[in-house]
Amino acid sequence: MEETWRNPAATDEKHANQRAYVTCNYDMDQPSNWLFSHFIEVQSARRIYVELLFNIRDCLGFTDPKSCKETFTVFLKQLKTSHPGSARIEREQFAKDMKNWQNIGRMARSNSNTTTETIGFEIEPDTKMIRIAFEEQGICLSLLNVKVSFLSLKMTQKS
Repeated sequence: MEETWRNPAATDEKHANQRAYVTCNYDMDQPSNWLFSHFIEVQSARRIYVELLFNIRDCLGFTDPKSCKETFTVFLKQLKTSHPGSARIEREQFAKDMKNWQNIGRMARSNSNTTTETIGFEIEPDTKMIRIAFEEQGICLSLLNVKVSFLSLKMTQKS
C-alpha cells in the first residue's frame, strides 16, 4: 500500500544524508494513500509521544487540482502481541481491519516552511507493540521526520 509515497534521499546543510517520505497526489480524484511505520515495541510505556516534522504545499499553487487538501491524518494501532506477523499490509485486509486503528490527529501546516507537531496518547495496559499510519487524500506532503518517545512510570507500593 506504500507505492504512492516516494523516499528520496537528500543532504542537509552539514552534508548528512536526510531521508523523507514525499507524496503529491492533488491531480487524482479522491486519493487515499497510506504510509505505515514498522512495529514499535512499547515495553512498559503508558504514554507515547509522536513528534512529526513535515511540509505541506499550499493548494493555491496548483492550477485546476482534482483534489487538494492541506491536512493529513495520523492513525495508531495497539497490538496485544509481541509477534505481530508480516509487516506488509494488503488493501483488502486493511479495509477489514480499519476499525482497529485509532485516529490520533489531523495535521495541518502552521507556516509556509516546516511544521513540527507532537501528538501524545495513552497506551492500553496490555499493549505490547504499536504501529503508526499516515493517510493523505490529495495533498503535497513531505514527511521529514517522525520521532517516537515513551513515558514509563514504575509503580511503587507503600506498606
